[in-house]
Amino acid sequence: MKLTPNAKRYLKIALTVALLAALLFSLDVSRFAAAIFQVDPGWMLLGIALCFLFVAARMLKWIFLARANGLQAPPLELVRAMMFALALGIVTPGRVGEVAAIAPFTPADRPRAILAYVFDRIGELATVLLFCAPTAFVFLPGWGLLIGLGLCACSVGIVLAVQVPWLRRQIAARLPQRTPARLREVLGSVIAVPAAYWLISLVTYLITYASVAAFIAGSQPIDSALALLLLPPVTLSNLVTITIGGLGLREGLAALLGPAGGVLPEVAAAAFFLSFFWTRLVPGLLGIGWNLTRSFRLQQRGE
Repeated sequence: MKLTPNAKRYLKIALTVALLAALLFSLDVSRFAAAIFQVDPGWMLLGIALCFLFVAARMLKWIFLARANGLQAPPLELVRAMMFALALGIVTPGRVGEVAAIAPFTPADRPRAILAYVFDRIGELATVLLFCAPTAFVFLPGWGLLIGLGLCACSVGIVLAVQVPWLRRQIAARLPQRTPARLREVLGSVIAVPAAYWLISLVTYLITYASVAAFIAGSQPIDSALALLLLPPVTLSNLVTITIGGLGLREGLAALLGPAGGVLPEVAAAAFFLSFFWTRLVPGLLGIGWNLTRSFRLQQRGE
């Protein structure tokens, strides 16, 4: 039975509530609350600053990739669209709402812009997989080396599958006949990816892992670098969009993996919740407010 969009939305809300309830039931609630509201002020401010720096770096990465492909739009408009896209990404299935980031481009450029934006998201996945490889080497004895090498191969393969035109044409040729022409047009677009893009991507994710580490350090000392190796696998849970904004799933995985690196479950879960709050929820709400204010002003001017 195929669910209606409203049914899917209600199911997602129910699952979010259920997972959050299960998480709180399994944790020491007072310790979890302390890890959110009683973090050392210095570490908290550092973590928040790094969260905002991550958002800025992510936007810079997208603008850099767009300009490398001849996609031009006012930088301020791109920032406004990306902030709004953060909010839509939280509430839409599969975070498809993030595609709103291409709104400032002209209709003629949007097929290429969609491909560039999809590549940017896939590029982020490839980056996270690379960061997960050392975790496999360290925490998975026996099979760790093989799995780590597999993650590296997947990272490279994902990039090639999107970046190499011949591979994209092969994918397009095997799509069902009823596939929308728009999708075929997107697959046929040409994309350029400068080497500097990958450097920006690596730095961007180093920043977000540093922000989570700061939130952890504000609640307990980080005695081992092993704790930092567990951060990339937790971010992979963002691929699973069965809850609103990944809430409950991401924090639950952090609580499960945290002790392996010497981090209390409550502290690990709280650190990733704070990361979500400052990197997605707050910028997303600011984006909504910015867009509503802009729309109101345009209406006042009669535009």
